[in-house]
Amino acid sequence: MARYIFPRLHGIRKLSSECSEAAQLSGQDTWRAFKDHVKLNVQARGLGGYLNGSIPKPTSATYIYTAQSASPVNSLSPSPGGWNQHERMVASIVFLNCTDLIGIGIDRGDTAHKTWQYLIKKYKAKDKQCIHIADTLLCQHKFNPESTTMGYFSFFIIANI
Repeated sequence: MARYIFPRLHGIRKLSSECSEAAQLSGQDTWRAFKDHVKLNVQARGLGGYLNGSIPKPTSATYIYTAQSASPVNSLSPSPGGWNQHERMVASIVFLNCTDLIGIGIDRGDTAHKTWQYLIKKYKAKDKQCIHIADTLLCQHKFNPESTTMGYFSFFIIANI
């Protein structure tokens, strides 16, 4: 019997819907890492339309039952059952990566898109505030060539011209 030996793939992690602790949403400090992790995870599974809301929930009136098979993951017009399954999968990626759903203000009954929009609205304004504060502090900083190594280098360059 032949044995197949597969090479070990170093540096490749199993696609996991759960983040490391640094990317778990626990507040403003972890928002960016959380956002990037969730978006990449959802896109890698072909479910981005459920997160951004571009795949609306089908109603029985708009969906024509032509087949008994489940909708493919990347279908733009999934069956109602397929939509529920895929939407809950995306919602679970968001929910499982939050340390405190209630403290953050997330309702598990909401769709992934509604939850995502809530989080963006909640943390985007705070992101802008943090950027503004950092920008203001940077503008207030006075450069003193006497107290930095740049003073030495500019003196060295001028002296050697």
